[in-house]
Amino acid sequence: MKRFYRALPKRQCQIWYICILLLTLAPACTDVEERYSGVLQEINLKETELKRNFKSAISEREREHIRNKAYPHIFYTIEQILFEEWYGTAWDFYGTTEIPKTGKIACGYFVSTVLRDAGFPIERRKLAQQSSENIIKTLVEDKYISRYSNTAIEAFEQDLVQQGDGFYILGLDTHVGFLRVLNGKAFIIHSSYSWWGGVKREWVGKSDVVVKSKYRVLGKISDNDELLEKWLVDKLIKTKTKS
Repeated sequence: MKRFYRALPKRQCQIWYICILLLTLAPACTDVEERYSGVLQEINLKETELKRNFKSAISEREREHIRNKAYPHIFYTIEQILFEEWYGTAWDFYGTTEIPKTGKIACGYFVSTVLRDAGFPIERRKLAQQSSENIIKTLVEDKYISRYSNTAIEAFEQDLVQQGDGFYILGLDTHVGFLRVLNGKAFIIHSSYSWWGGVKREWVGKSDVVVKSKYRVLGKISDNDELLEKWLVDKLIKTKTKS
């Protein structure tokens, strides 16, 4: 093979190398896409069942029972399935991939894609292109939002823990991600633009993007009855584009 390359002009060698590389990667990309499609189908089966049962429920007691089943399904899906699929996917400011570990994904698109794949009826592209403040205001009512300006990271983290275990969307000066509070610790799960970036989970107190941000806005998406209701009835969550 080396002799073959030497016998070709430099330009042809480059073309041959790219072709061979693409042929090598194509089956792997197809396998990832097919596998993720299967993951989404499994998620959708349970989602469809819960939404169908909620629609046909004839009493508030039945609906409450379904709500109590929907909460763990949604957030188990996000944390244990979708996050795990997306970890390691590369970041890019213009990244819009819909398949984990293929292509690149921007922070807003990571948030909107995970929410969509978890069954939330959102406008994926439009939501992803908003400021972090508008992303949060699209998803949750003001009573579920907390804002912090020039707050020391220690005080911010302490307040997070005091709010209790749960799932949040965390908006920063120029960034957005998920935030998970669990057993007295707070973690950000995001598509990070730092030099060791990509989709990852970091302790809030050690995350450069969180620590350096002057403004932080937090919206709680778990224990949020209004948001859950929209999920259950598949009511389109229209993107808010004005602060």
